[in-house]
Order: sequence, then structure tokens, then C-alpha cells
Amino acid sequence: MPRLSAVENIKINVVLFASTAFIGDNLVIRPRTRAVAVHQRYPVYLMDVPEFRATVFRRPKLKPVVREEVDMEIVNRVPVIKVDNVNIRSVSTSAVFQVGSTGIIDAEARVKHARRILD
Repeated sequence: MPRLSAVENIKINVVLFASTAFIGDNLVIRPRTRAVAVHQRYPVYLMDVPEFRATVFRRPKLKPVVREEVDMEIVNRVPVIKVDNVNIRSVSTSAVFQVGSTGIIDAEARVKHARRILD
């Protein structure tokens, strides 16, 4: 028997970069992010920014291998999940905030970090 979710108040400051704030039930959520993050001491833009040709973006996604069966029994003694307040600063980079249920969440974030040291 599915349960209901009751939330009195939700406050989210920021949702960005392929992220989701979802109220309700869902079958599948598949957020994806590809990003290049450049850290440098001074805001001087003399060099090229790294591109999406880095190997981190071309590698196949690793999926865990399930080697055993899992027997599961769910007993919902209370038909409603009740929450008073949810306060979130940010949901970022292929993240999911949801009130409800989801069958599959398949999130992927690939970020190439580059550091530039300028004298």
C-alpha cells in the first residue's frame, strides 16, 4: 500500500545545473550534468578554458553489479509521512529533492576540475 507525503512548508533557495525539485510521484528521474570548473586566483582570462574532450566525459558509466537476490517485505504501519518544515539552501549538479515516491533515480554528474596558477 503506497503512503502519502504531507509537508507543511518547503523553502528552497536555489535549484540549478540539471537538478530537480519535484512534488508528487514519478516513475523515472535521470538528471545529467557535464561541467568544466576552472579555479584561478585572479580573474584573468588569458588561457583557453578546458573543453569537453577530457576523458572524464568519454568514459563509460560504471554501474554496480548486483550478485544476489534481495527478499523484501514493506509494512507501512502509518499511511501518511508528515513533515512540518523543509529548509534547503541549494540543490545542485544533477541532484534531486522530492516529496513523493520514485521508481528509479539515475543521476550522473561529470565535472572536470582545472586549477590555474598565475604569477
